[in-house]
Amino acid sequence: MVSETARISRRAVIAGLSVFACASFGGQRAAKAVIDARTVDPMSLQVVDWLNLGTSDRGVFIKGFSAGWFRDVAPDSDEIVGHTNIKLVEAIDLQLTKLANKPMTAHVPLVAAFSRAALIGWLPPIEILGKHWKRLQMRHRVLVLRALVAGAHSRDVWRAMGEPEDSDTLSRGLSTPRRFAPSPLPLNPNLMLARLLDYYVDDERLELPLMQAVLKVDKRTAGTVKETAASRSTPPEG
Repeated sequence: MVSETARISRRAVIAGLSVFACASFGGQRAAKAVIDARTVDPMSLQVVDWLNLGTSDRGVFIKGFSAGWFRDVAPDSDEIVGHTNIKLVEAIDLQLTKLANKPMTAHVPLVAAFSRAALIGWLPPIEILGKHWKRLQMRHRVLVLRALVAGAHSRDVWRAMGEPEDSDTLSRGLSTPRRFAPSPLPLNPNLMLARLLDYYVDDERLELPLMQAVLKVDKRTAGTVKETAASRSTPPEG
């Protein structure tokens, strides 16, 4: 059962989205052709491109980005929000749509808007289990992975920049993210897709979060994570 505190917190998150739309980064725009979810590069999108993603694609993108950005949050943490929280996803979608239709925010990098949302607390950690991921259409499996990579990369860029709080600095940095940090996860989601499908053949593994599975099948990333964790646990000398 969800605690009253958690329930209030999530209501506050949804209510605060309208504040974000008015306060962040500063007539309706016609959408172009729908972006192909199988080939989209989230790191190159602008907020206005949100209008060109299909409705179901938007929900998948939100969940994937959150899973990547908050990859350090423990799966059993009370902060984790279930992937089925439709109202929360719809509220985030609505505010991004409003940003996409404002001239001052339309051309902000989409990942900057998502990163800012995470920093001010209206994008909560969303958990995607293997069994949830395998139930998705194939194009949405790929899109989740692309969004997950974008979330993880954006978090690393933010840290490399010195963890800025202001929107302008964050936006400038995420306009050229690879200047600050290499992508922490594979840049080829199709290869990761094949590895994950092999990994999740074992039914017991389907209960593992997607982020954990990615770290297990990507040896390079897993090694980096272990090294980082070890360095954090080592007490300072002297």
